[in-house]
Amino acid sequence: MTHGTLINYRTGEDIRPATREERMDSLHAALEDGGRGAFGTEDGLVCYVECRGVSCNDDRYGRSANPYDSPFDFQNMVSEEFSEEIDLIQDEAGWRDESGALVLVLA
Repeated sequence: MTHGTLINYRTGEDIRPATREERMDSLHAALEDGGRGAFGTEDGLVCYVECRGVSCNDDRYGRSANPYDSPFDFQNMVSEEFSEEIDLIQDEAGWRDESGALVLVLA
């Protein structure tokens, strides 16, 4: 499975194929930085991962084959369409809500 491409945030240069960990880091960072998904690497670069995003895994929010670009975009949809705020907690499987239900998975 491909996890996307690791991109230098400052130059836009493709660095290499991203690891699963980098993809998760980028998607999680999108929750904190308004959807950009920028994170620091061990060698000091600021990068993001260009990838297929995340898919909803929860019937409450309408499972969809169409992925969201990031968990941030999913949170915005929930806020706009369901008039509620959702906090997402990242783990190895994806992102869970406060009740522990698996809400988002890698697309």
